Amino acid sequence: MLGLTCIGFSDTGFFRRNGMSNPSKSLFLLVVCLAVLPCGLLAQAGPGGGGGAGGGSSRSSSPDGQSAVRAFSPVVVAKESARQIFTLAAGRLRPQMQATHSVPVAGVVTAVNVRPGQAVKQGQELFVLQREDAGSSFAPVVIRSRIDGVVSQVNASIYLEMRAGDSGATVVAADKLLLEVQISDRDARYISAGIPVQAELYTGEVLEGVTSGMGPVPDYLTGLYLLQCTFDSGAEFLGQFVTLRLPVAELQGFFVPNSLLVRRYGKYFLWLANEKNQLELREVVPGRRVDQEIQILEGLIEGDRYVRAITGREKEGEVVPGLEMKE
Repeated sequence: MLGLTCIGFSDTGFFRRNGMSNPSKSLFLLVVCLAVLPCGLLAQAGPGGGGGAGGGSSRSSSPDGQSAVRAFSPVVVAKESARQIFTLAAGRLRPQMQATHSVPVAGVVTAVNVRPGQAVKQGQELFVLQREDAGSSFAPVVIRSRIDGVVSQVNASIYLEMRAGDSGATVVAADKLLLEVQISDRDARYISAGIPVQAELYTGEVLEGVTSGMGPVPDYLTGLYLLQCTFDSGAEFLGQFVTLRLPVAELQGFFVPNSLLVRRYGKYFLWLANEKNQLELREVVPGRRVDQEIQILEGLIEGDRYVRAITGREKEGEVVPGLEMKE
């Protein structure tokens, strides 16, 4: 390119008509060559130029790029799959085991050795009671914890007169928590002991547990069954309100996004691509909703291709956008 440019300007007629001498011609050619040289280099190195870095077609030729293009399709091939069905219940966590320590005889409290929230061991002294019987002398009555746990309540106080049977302190087991929730008879038939469950706190924290038991009969006023779940968690979660996620069934079949169903004249339809890649509106029978999907009971078979997204302007017989017409 550079050589042709210089040769073109070396035409003697051009210089004769402009009254240039030989030295002037040489200087003029030098200036022109220096001006054209950078343009030629940029043309060779720029995008789209053949042979240079970044040259050739603007379409990516890397295997990853080709895979990404081929991976997208405007249709989805129908395949059978399974979906887990959950039901939600809610309640407050309470200790699975608690021990209320009552005074065996009437008397006056002479010592209190624990406070609410304090961890205690089995046999540890909780409070002391001095019996008050006229004309009699008795050794102090020491009330000790019957279990390992955390003191949840202390009713005894110094010089308090207590009667036999009054509660002096309560200790709860801190290693296991209990959650009792009510579920419907429809869901109760799917629940048994030992099913893993998750309880979510308002903070988003999740506790892992299992179902431990369910009453054989419902509450006849509400028709609901009482389900118990246990959690191996610490005392810091006592009294917390949680939402329980219970697996109650597993559905098998075809599932499509809810947004793809078209309702007309009280019936449901789904846009499919036929053998020629043309739009075909087929009637289907929907089943149970699962999150953002819905089960298709009838009208869809293995291998059918349904449109991935619809706009509401589809017309039967048109070619599916993104596909080519087949003869």
